[in-house]
Amino acid sequence: MMRFRIRPVATIVGISLILAVTAVGFGPWAAVCAVAASATVFLASALAYQEFYGDPWTALRYHWSALVGTVRGFHKIEDGTTTLPKDAKGPVLGPRLIIVAPYNAVVLERGSQQTGIQGPGIFRTRAFEFVKRIYDLRPRQRAMQFGDVLTKDGLLTSVAVSATYSIGVSRAAKVGQRKMTAADRAILQEIDLRTPDWEDGVRSAIERSVRDAFRARDLADLMSLPNLDDLADLVLEQARQRVLKQGVYLDQLRVESVQPASEVTGANTELWVAGVERVTQLRRAESLADWVDHMASALQIAKDKGLTQEAIYKEAWCRAIERMSKSIPEGLLLEPEVERALITLRRSAGLAP
Repeated sequence: MMRFRIRPVATIVGISLILAVTAVGFGPWAAVCAVAASATVFLASALAYQEFYGDPWTALRYHWSALVGTVRGFHKIEDGTTTLPKDAKGPVLGPRLIIVAPYNAVVLERGSQQTGIQGPGIFRTRAFEFVKRIYDLRPRQRAMQFGDVLTKDGLLTSVAVSATYSIGVSRAAKVGQRKMTAADRAILQEIDLRTPDWEDGVRSAIERSVRDAFRARDLADLMSLPNLDDLADLVLEQARQRVLKQGVYLDQLRVESVQPASEVTGANTELWVAGVERVTQLRRAESLADWVDHMASALQIAKDKGLTQEAIYKEAWCRAIERMSKSIPEGLLLEPEVERALITLRRSAGLAP
């Protein structure tokens, strides 16, 4: 503490001695010129940082504080982090200038006490006061995947969602248009004390809402939806109520996809294959019945024509092969191996090219 009191006094005394020596050695006008030159250099160097500090008067005020040694330098909080000196082995203690960029907030401590919460702006810390935590107030967009989500009919699904959320401080305070209100500080205070890992809490709230929404619907209803916007709105409403209690605002939520578990898709595939096989067997039976009717009709016609027994058998054989061959492209009458053999037989009988 002593050196912080001595340094500004020593700076002022040193400047006074330089001016006194200049006045004695070169005359009062030389001292006036030295003062004017020093002031010009100081103003030029201060105004060069006006964009950094925000306005010219703030730049002059803090530049003078750094010159006379009432602060130990500054550091800037930006993008949820800060750059510390290379030789810093612990907290960077005040007094310092802290420059908090828009969409950032800091929690300050001194000793064993929390001394304040500050949003975007420039402020000076007291002796031994330091930045304990930094909060990034920018909106976050995250993709989330939840497995083993149970539907109303007891089937498992995998659900992919995307969400946009941020700490529930007012936008004007986030961008530095105004100072943080007591309500804004209360939100950050609650997060800092109860849920420092607040993003994990948001994910948990969204997952609970997803599971609650899916538990109220059958899988068939979910898969038949033309889009998932209605389901997403239901999840968003429930999740938003939950995260508001944590001081977080959930802006958007989309259900990107719903995929049944592999056991469900495997069972559905087996049911589909069994259905196809049953249809094929039914069509084969119908084709066989048509073939028998055709053969009976052909034999009756041959007898009516008075053909010999040998001619009747030959005609029946040719018609049977022809009828079977016509059913081959549809694969209805016989198994594929038998059908290929019939093609060969039909060609050998001269009934096919």
